Amino acid sequence: MANPDKNLPNSNPAAQEIQSFIRKHPNPIWSGINKRIGFWMVPILLVCVLVFLVHFAQQTNSSVYKENYGIISSVTGKEIGKYTGKVNEDGFPDDTNGTLILNDGTVCSGSWNNGAVEGDFSCVFPNGSKYVGTISSDYRPIGKGIYTPIKGNSQVLDNVSWVEEKIEGYNSGLACSYTGMLVEDKWHGYGIELWNDGDVYVGEHIAGKRNGYGTYKYDDNSDYLSYEGYWIKGEPNGEGTLTWRNGDIYVGSFENFTRQGQGTMTYCNGDVYTGSWVANMPEGQGIMTHANGDIYDGSWKNGQKHGCGKMTYSNGDIYEGMWGDGHRNGEGTLTWSSTGVYYKGNFVANDINGYGTFYPKTSDPISGIWKWVRSRRETISGFYGTYEGMMSNQTLNGYGIFVHGYVEAENEGVTRTIEGEFKDGTVHGYIKLTQTTDMERYTSDGVLIMNNAVYYSEAIDGAFKEFNHVIVDGAIRKQ
Repeated sequence: MANPDKNLPNSNPAAQEIQSFIRKHPNPIWSGINKRIGFWMVPILLVCVLVFLVHFAQQTNSSVYKENYGIISSVTGKEIGKYTGKVNEDGFPDDTNGTLILNDGTVCSGSWNNGAVEGDFSCVFPNGSKYVGTISSDYRPIGKGIYTPIKGNSQVLDNVSWVEEKIEGYNSGLACSYTGMLVEDKWHGYGIELWNDGDVYVGEHIAGKRNGYGTYKYDDNSDYLSYEGYWIKGEPNGEGTLTWRNGDIYVGSFENFTRQGQGTMTYCNGDVYTGSWVANMPEGQGIMTHANGDIYDGSWKNGQKHGCGKMTYSNGDIYEGMWGDGHRNGEGTLTWSSTGVYYKGNFVANDINGYGTFYPKTSDPISGIWKWVRSRRETISGFYGTYEGMMSNQTLNGYGIFVHGYVEAENEGVTRTIEGEFKDGTVHGYIKLTQTTDMERYTSDGVLIMNNAVYYSEAIDGAFKEFNHVIVDGAIRKQ
C-alpha cells in the first residue's frame, strides 16, 4: 500500500505531521457530515441545472426577433399593422428599437416594453411628413410632440389628438369625413379629407385649412384629374403639378390656384410650352415646341405670340421679328431653307404684306411693295399650275412655289414643283425642282423621269440652265 505521506509537500514538516495524524485518526463526526453532503449533492445540482435552463429559455423567448408580425388594436380588436422587432414569450413587442408599419402606410418606430410604448415615438406619414412625440395605444399622435412638414420649419404642438372619420358639414351641402391630426379640435398636421362629392385630399393642414404639401384628387365630373403640390390657406400656392382629365399637365408655380410665374405646360395635342405665366396664360418670355416640330422662342401676351420672337419651322425655314395676336405682324425676316433666299420687311397676319426687300441668291436685292398670294392659277414656261408666294406690281416676283402636272399621256401621274426665285412672272434665279411619280419611266425621246428626284439649278427668264446636281431618293448624283 502506498504511503500517503509521500504526497505531502516537503516544505512544511509540521503541516505534514498534522495531516498525517488526521488521516490515521479520522473524526467520526466529520465523516458523517461528509456522507450526508454527498447524498444530497446530486439532487441539488439537478435543481440548479433546471433553474438555469428555465431562466435561459425565458431569456431566449423574450428576445425572439419577428418580421411583419401582426399587431392587434387594444381598442378595436383588429389588426392595425405589421411589427418588426423583438417580442417576448407572450407575443408582445419588447424592443428598444422596433418598427411598426400601420395599415395606412405610416411608419412608427420607438421603444416597447412588454407591449407598452415607452417614451416618444417617431411617426412618418405616407406623404413624408413626420411627428415625434407621445402617441396613443393605437400608435397615433396624442398629447405633445414636434411635427415636421415636408417643406418648412418644424412645429412644437400641444393638445394633439387624432380622429377617425370625423364628419363635418357645410352650408354648401358638402360634407367631409376627416381622419388625421387635430390641434385644439382643428385640422392640423397630416390628415385625409373624403368629400361627399368624390373629392379626396391627402396632406398637411394648419389651423383647419390645407397648408403645406398635399394631393387633391377631383371627382369624375371635374375637368381636373388631380393637383399635387404646396398649399397656403386652403389654396394651391407655390410649386405644384396640375393634371387635366383630357391629358394636359402643368408643372410649375401657382398663386391661389392660378398658374403664375414659371412653369411648363404639356398639352394633350403634343405641344409643350415652357416659360412665364400670368393669370393662367403664357405671358412674358417663353418657348413653345409644337407637335409638328415648329419651335417658337420669344415674347407672349394673353396666351398668344406677341412682341419679338423667333420661329424655327420644322422644314428649316426661320422667321425672326415681330408678332401680334399669335401671327407674324410688323417688321421681320423670313429665310427659306430650301434655297437660302430671304425677305426682310413688313408682315400682316403671317403673310408678307407691305414694303420690304427681297434678297435673291444670284442677283442684287430688290425693294418694293410686296404681297403674298396662295393658290393662284398661273402658266409658267408653257406649264399650267398653281402658285404660292410673293408678288409685286401684280406680277410673280420674289420667292415662290409653282406646282404643275404634265398633260402628256406618257407623263401621266408626274408632278413637278418649282421652288425658288421668280421675276416678272416666270422662274428666274436659283431654284429647286422636285419631280415625283409613282414609278420610274422614260419620255418618248428616251429621257428618264426619275422617281422622287430633286434638282438644283438656275433659270433665266424661264429657261433652265444646266443642272449642277440632282438628288434621287436622298442620294446626290452629278449631272
